Amino acid sequence: MSRITIFHYHLLPGGVTNVILLGVKSLILNASNLESIRIVCGKAENTNIIEKKLLEEIKKSGKNIFFEIRVEPTIDYLTNNSRLNPEKIEALALKLHESYGDSFWWIHNYHLGKNPLFTAAVIHTAKQFPEQRILLHIHDFPECARYDNLDKLFLAGIKNPYPVTKNIDYALINSRDKKILEEAGIPSEKLFLLNNPVEDDSIDSIVMSDEKKIELKTAFFKSYHNDFPGLKPDGKILFYPVRTIRRKNVFEAGLIAALSNEPINLVLSLPGISDSEKKYSELCEKTFKEGLIPGIWGSGMSKSQDVPSYPQMLKLCDMIISSSVQEGFGYLFINSVTLGTPVVARNLDILDGIKDFFPEQHCFFYNNFFVPISGSKAETLKEAYKIKIKKLGKYLSEKAVESISKKIELLSTDKIADFSFLSVEEQVDILKKVSDSPDLKMVIHNLNEETMNFIYKKLNEGKYNPISAEHFSLKKHAETIAHILNNKYSENIDIQNKQDIQQNLLDRFAEPEYMRLLYEF
Repeated sequence: MSRITIFHYHLLPGGVTNVILLGVKSLILNASNLESIRIVCGKAENTNIIEKKLLEEIKKSGKNIFFEIRVEPTIDYLTNNSRLNPEKIEALALKLHESYGDSFWWIHNYHLGKNPLFTAAVIHTAKQFPEQRILLHIHDFPECARYDNLDKLFLAGIKNPYPVTKNIDYALINSRDKKILEEAGIPSEKLFLLNNPVEDDSIDSIVMSDEKKIELKTAFFKSYHNDFPGLKPDGKILFYPVRTIRRKNVFEAGLIAALSNEPINLVLSLPGISDSEKKYSELCEKTFKEGLIPGIWGSGMSKSQDVPSYPQMLKLCDMIISSSVQEGFGYLFINSVTLGTPVVARNLDILDGIKDFFPEQHCFFYNNFFVPISGSKAETLKEAYKIKIKKLGKYLSEKAVESISKKIELLSTDKIADFSFLSVEEQVDILKKVSDSPDLKMVIHNLNEETMNFIYKKLNEGKYNPISAEHFSLKKHAETIAHILNNKYSENIDIQNKQDIQQNLLDRFAEPEYMRLLYEF
């Protein structure tokens, strides 16, 4: 491990940026022979903050490590997409290789459709410069419900952006994704599980007495009292530390808060900022401001001293909640355990490999959140999914279409449906009806009694003794990176052009849970 260059589209606040920040810190603290590390991104915004933090870490470490952040606008998000010119691909690949070919490349989410030119240049580099070692770090798949992104790749002429070459390895952030890529056709020797690193220091350093919590909470609620009429000053805090994007299924968390027989407030951190998510984010903000959801929306945007910081909020909250229907890793799940804070969350397949980490008595993962539905609405719901499947047929094999079509028929049975499978408009309509109808509120509450009772029980019991997240530590992260860098080429690996990898991924993700109507909003 000597020289490393990390690539990402940007360093704006968010999940991938946090992984990059902690990943670099893990190397600074634990790598024995790190000579230099660069971060290359497409825009300058927020780079000064990241640079300052990491230079401070190097200074504290006492090590002689060269560090810099370079901005290459060519790898920023592209707004205009068209078929790529081969000359442009070769030119960018050559430029990147000449500038950074003296180092190991660690590239995050190269394939999402955010910049097809960069994707093509990475693939071209892998094939034309076999001496260039590359780690492709996958956080999300465009084949998993991100069909708009996939279309951008297709429009650019990129299909199957999963090269199998001797100089490329893949890092996956959960065991599900690693298994899926192996089943899709990538040799197991090229696949590595790289858990996102978790750092507790910034949170553990915050000491908060009961008196301080009351003072902070009172000031926090007072600062938002006029903005959100549903806010309950005597209520406890259900914290949902996410951006307001569709896959977070925010209205379900809002419904849970609205159904509660005890006063609780849902506190949601940040707005959605991308063009595709703004409409959903604004609608969510509106429901909070109308009082349909008790609590506070967008607290993470405030610079006021009366509003707790993210680490403070993790300490202050009474429970962490997640109604997300799709995650890559999910820091909030790990944070809950390391803080001893109860968590209630929708059960996700990405958690399967780490389920033993969560103490059963303090963590509740629900599979469904049911609401009543009439026979006619159930048929309308199924029809909406059939229309969606028909549109997606161009991506899927006949076998996959047949399989998912059968599963759609089971979406609604016995006059109930899972709230997460409804359209956004129907979700908001239910929130409005619950606000006006105590009878409907009681019916939905009773349908989800086990989930609601866990919330009441744990809110009253309070926090528990924190559990160490050593398996996700910075040291463990650095050890895994070192293992990947030391991975030797295998002459036995099949490096033939496997054109079916992407199709296998598309068919594997052809499941109702990845195709919810949420994504149509």
